[in-house]
Amino acid sequence: MCYWCKDLRRTCSRAPTVNDMMFVFGEHLEVTSCFSDYLDKLGVKPGQFEAKLNLWELRTTIVEALTKDYVQHSPFLLDWLGKWEKMNLDGSLTLDASAEHMQKLFRHLLAAGTGGHYFSFCRNGVVEQRRYWHCVQCDEPGCRTREFGHCDRCDGCRRFFNGECESCISDESD
Repeated sequence: MCYWCKDLRRTCSRAPTVNDMMFVFGEHLEVTSCFSDYLDKLGVKPGQFEAKLNLWELRTTIVEALTKDYVQHSPFLLDWLGKWEKMNLDGSLTLDASAEHMQKLFRHLLAAGTGGHYFSFCRNGVVEQRRYWHCVQCDEPGCRTREFGHCDRCDGCRRFFNGECESCISDESD
């Protein structure tokens, strides 16, 4: 998905480049909507990831949030954190090992549809994909719970009941 034009086509010329994805993930994957909005907020444009995105700061942001919240951790994240701590303690943390280990974390939390959950920059923590989402139709970024949906009639994200938003239902009942 292109986070600049919100186009769902993979061929959009403004979507992150293959080099951008290789830099972050080590393979060509799509970014989550939350990560897209975060990149937009940072002013990191497609084709500029290597020059503008600091992967160490990104990793630090995520790891600090993970170490503060043990409730949301999946077996993958617990294993990742354990290996990270072990590499730091036993001296096996080389530059190559660190980069490879970071890419595993990024693939799991920043690539769309890969782990059942993602890192929410809005909530500064890991959230389940089945419970949270970003609306690509709204100009307002932010993780929303699944009880909210985008209403084409009033062009906003609101609570939905039987396919209509709470504002449109209340307008009809007046």
